[in-house]
Amino acid sequence: MLVDSILIEWPSGIKQYRTGVLPNQILNIEEDLVNAVPNERPSLELKVFPNPTHSNLHLQASFGDQSGDITLEVFGDTGQMFYKTSYPHVTGLRQTHLDLRKLQIAPGQYIVRLSGGV
Repeated sequence: MLVDSILIEWPSGIKQYRTGVLPNQILNIEEDLVNAVPNERPSLELKVFPNPTHSNLHLQASFGDQSGDITLEVFGDTGQMFYKTSYPHVTGLRQTHLDLRKLQIAPGQYIVRLSGGV
């Protein structure tokens, strides 16, 4: 007898699947770390560097023919959001530099989410 499938949804938004798991056991599952997300919107390009970082996180986004209000969210590797901002009517190239020391954020690896646009 096997468990058909297990879905783990982490606070960071990462989803992991396990199949063919034996029942009646304790599983230790660690969240997968992802440095890149497939480009689902060809006219949108996002670069986050360096990642992981010790002091500054540089974000560069090219919105191409996208326009509209964009929300930028940055999460730590535990899924906790530590930075959020919005940009009204965005087109073209946008760059942001975050000084982790000024934000009192520990060095580490970060997950970035852009949402909105048309």
